Amino acid sequence: MTTREYLYRHRWGQALVEKETHPVGARVIKDYSKCGFPGALIYGRLVPKREYHSLHSLSGLEGIPQQAKLKNAHTISYRYIEGLPLRQAGGNSPLPRAFFSDLWKLSGDIHRQGFVHLDLGNSGNILVRDDASPAIIDFASCTSTRHLPGWLRRALEKRDRLGLLKLWHRYSPETMSPVMADYFRRHYHRHLGTPSRLYKETRRCVLSRGSRGECGRVRRIWLVICVAVSIAAAIGVSPVVV
Repeated sequence: MTTREYLYRHRWGQALVEKETHPVGARVIKDYSKCGFPGALIYGRLVPKREYHSLHSLSGLEGIPQQAKLKNAHTISYRYIEGLPLRQAGGNSPLPRAFFSDLWKLSGDIHRQGFVHLDLGNSGNILVRDDASPAIIDFASCTSTRHLPGWLRRALEKRDRLGLLKLWHRYSPETMSPVMADYFRRHYHRHLGTPSRLYKETRRCVLSRGSRGECGRVRRIWLVICVAVSIAAAIGVSPVVV
């Protein structure tokens, strides 16, 4: 008997992700034909092929979804990994001290194979498996770096590293080495380029009464917005509010 259940809440623009359970095991089904118009036409056929190529190339790595298959032009499937997303498991019980060190090594293995994940800062993409070892899922953004210039490859790998360091600092800061902690403080900056992120950081800044170091960036961004609106009003341009 085969059963299906939703793994994530389906939103417009995203793939429909389900867990399909068979007597011999379970698989993840990601259907991009359900992501809505025009997404299904624009990237609904491109993303599954790219994700399949990435998983197929990385199939020898422990902690990566295995046995990836293209079911059709819009749908990819792979073996289900038993575990909990880091955002759930990390708050319920202490993580093993070696968890993030092992995760760091896994990301390095991905880079050495010529790929970057590009969404490792999302705690939903990191699994704590039943044996407390790490796994990485959702390779929809994964990109090959084999034919990219060196400076661009290093920049993309740095993005992966900073995403992992963000999670490391959030969930297990006591296990970070001084070198990594210093690298994180010097290089990591919260992404404030979207309205939702700017709202969250502004709210956090207000509630903390300006005690967080990130408040300076928040204030500067709001100052730039106010100046831009003032200039637009002065020259008679109506600003567009999204």
